[in-house]
Amino acid sequence: MTPEFSNTVKCPDDEPPHVVQFYESEDLLAGAVVDFLSDGLAADAPAVVIATEAHRRAFIEQLTMRGFDPGRRIADDRLIMIDAQETLDRFMVGAAPDWQRFTGTVTPVIERASAQAGGRAIRAYGEMVDLLWRGGNRSGAVALEEMWNELRNMRSFSLLCSYVVSNSHSNSYK
Repeated sequence: MTPEFSNTVKCPDDEPPHVVQFYESEDLLAGAVVDFLSDGLAADAPAVVIATEAHRRAFIEQLTMRGFDPGRRIADDRLIMIDAQETLDRFMVGAAPDWQRFTGTVTPVIERASAQAGGRAIRAYGEMVDLLWRGGNRSGAVALEEMWNELRNMRSFSLLCSYVVSNSHSNSYK
């Protein structure tokens, strides 16, 4: 049996950080994302999650098991969860993400979380880059990653992105 692979890379000069999570299994991904979200939620900081429906359900389940009330956090806009593919579809033009559409789509979500921040750091998790990568759109994925970095230069938030590292990736949250 091959051991599962999970590795987190934090860009040390970034403030707030941009963290990249490489994962091989859905369970490792869910644990890493929920760790990232929990740290912020424990400090009553808002969080934005742009993920597939299956991942959002897994994150809610794990947050609940850790004693958080995701439903309450969602209701008071301290946990904003939106669909990754639907969001991606809003700003793609052909195979390329469009900067104006990206900022027009994602910035209002970050600002919505900012309204609840009260000076606390916002945490955002996104898997749209990974959807492009897994779909074979490498140039679109790289361009979108650069757009996230540019948006972080314009708005203050910590960002966690994830990438699957195995072609034999199995989705246990379908």
